[in-house]
Amino acid sequence: MKQFLICAAVILSVGAVLLLNGLVDNVQEVNSYVPEEAAETPAEPVLMPADLEALADGRDSAELTDAEVLPADLEYVFDAKFEEDGHIVEIYREFEIYRDAEGNVIKEVPTSNFEYIKYQE
Repeated sequence: MKQFLICAAVILSVGAVLLLNGLVDNVQEVNSYVPEEAAETPAEPVLMPADLEALADGRDSAELTDAEVLPADLEYVFDAKFEEDGHIVEIYREFEIYRDAEGNVIKEVPTSNFEYIKYQE
């Protein structure tokens, strides 16, 4: 039984080494390929939804050297107003607002979130 366990451990170890060696070679081949267009184009800012900001904090700074990450601010913007059963209903839609360093709006992306306010005059 002892010999069987030793043989199984050796076989599994050799198999793991060969498997990992093959994976490393494949990863190096994929990482070494960069298309000509991608190498020549300047880096553009990466627009990122606000709820993904936490994920970006865990990324290495080496990944972010070529591109500036612009986190989105979530804001509700007035969308519509109507009357229903003697009440006034206002609808506000959530937008992801991307701003540059000076505070100028670069891009506004509507989300699928809405808020409703219902009141009587």
